[in-house]
Amino acid sequence: MANIEVKSFTYRTYQQGPDPVVEVYADGVFVRKEVWSGVNFNIESAKKFVASTAENFGALGEGNINFYKLAPPPPPPPTPEIVPPPPPPSPPPAPDRKKKGSWYLPKSRYRKPKSTNGGEFVIKSTKEPYTGSYIETFKKKYYAGSSPEQIGEELEKVRQRGDFDLLGEAFKTLSPVLLQALKGGVIRKKPTTSEIAMGEVKRYFVQDPVTSKIVEVTKPDYVELKKQLPNRKYAEVPWKIKGPAEDMMFGNYKYEGAATKNLNTIVALEKQMPGITRVVRDFAYLVPPTRPSQLFIPDTSTVTVKDPLIELENYRKANFDTKE
Repeated sequence: MANIEVKSFTYRTYQQGPDPVVEVYADGVFVRKEVWSGVNFNIESAKKFVASTAENFGALGEGNINFYKLAPPPPPPPTPEIVPPPPPPSPPPAPDRKKKGSWYLPKSRYRKPKSTNGGEFVIKSTKEPYTGSYIETFKKKYYAGSSPEQIGEELEKVRQRGDFDLLGEAFKTLSPVLLQALKGGVIRKKPTTSEIAMGEVKRYFVQDPVTSKIVEVTKPDYVELKKQLPNRKYAEVPWKIKGPAEDMMFGNYKYEGAATKNLNTIVALEKQMPGITRVVRDFAYLVPPTRPSQLFIPDTSTVTVKDPLIELENYRKANFDTKE
């Protein structure tokens, strides 16, 4: 099977009896034909579903020979170089700025010197990246150098972007379950008895509009985050858990399984929360596996087991009584 990148998909629709038909073309080349049940779909809804699937996930050609997928958009043209104005004169050094050799600290007032290869610190006064040895004082301040006697510029620790940046300072008030989920990447939900009876649970997602990072949270944390961080994107997703997970055919009627219904929900959410289709990939999540058909086992509790020796003796007596 070859993966083929295309610039665009086009679609041709028509009726085949009561059923709508959608043909998919990649850059004008025929890919496949899909026939949908006229009971559940009209031409517009069938085309919309096929287009959403092809443009988000790709389309498999007939015969499973080639897989067609949209090519990533070309990079934007380079912007003309703009010469920035000359920087303003450097401000005078802060009063607590120390030069090399100007300090003496007892060993109890600083930690053992360490070294950084970059990415951890910048020079506080110039914001330039720093690599080399540094020491940490008892006041949680950092300075360049390998000893207090040869102390250099004060350093500033660089905050790493990650899931906590998505939540900001609000993460300090959230539950330990959420914090653990952010480190592990997934919140595992166990459906309640009522949710199992209804066949549906709710999943909650939060997105940082700046970094586009998406995390899944619990309902209590979802409610609290909406209060504390209203400028994030939020989505409450209905998630089907009633089996079967796969689509099934009953005669000419196609019954959509839970996985297909969940796929449709996530694809529709992509416009509101871009990137959710790359985060949620298991559409049968929480759907119990389909039980195999049970074999018929006859009940042998009432079957009378005959002793062959007794049967033989009864046969002999019967023959003896009938002799003349």
